[in-house]
Amino acid sequence: MGVVAFLGSLDVATIFLTSAISLVFLKIVQRAIWGPRKKLPPGPWRLPVIESYHHVHGGPRHHRISDLAKQYGPVMMLKMGETPTLVVSSPELAREIMKTQDANFAQRPRLPAAEVVLYGCSNITFSPVGAHWKLLRKMFALQLVMYIYI
Repeated sequence: MGVVAFLGSLDVATIFLTSAISLVFLKIVQRAIWGPRKKLPPGPWRLPVIESYHHVHGGPRHHRISDLAKQYGPVMMLKMGETPTLVVSSPELAREIMKTQDANFAQRPRLPAAEVVLYGCSNITFSPVGAHWKLLRKMFALQLVMYIYI
């Protein structure tokens, strides 16, 4: 007996109830593995797959983001596809993040592909900010200046 024949013999209510119980079970397992969701800044509602793209589409994007900032505050979370994006629209908060707290916000994500291809994220693009990254940046700037013709 095939899967289609088996599903055809079941009642719609049975399929619905089994699906609902499975989804609840998967949600419980997900919370047990990854823990509770972190508290994120507010942001607009999202659609599946395209996430927040529909909020910034149409018209100049900086105008659309400014309108969203009026509604959700100076710090908001947009999700563009798979990438969560923190939007800071206040000059004071931007200065705080970029100048005062720069070391806390300067870390890069550890991507599995970069771990394998780029020798454990040891190049200038994926290296964590620290002594090694500063040395790489100095070497990069020196190489860049060496080939400029005056």
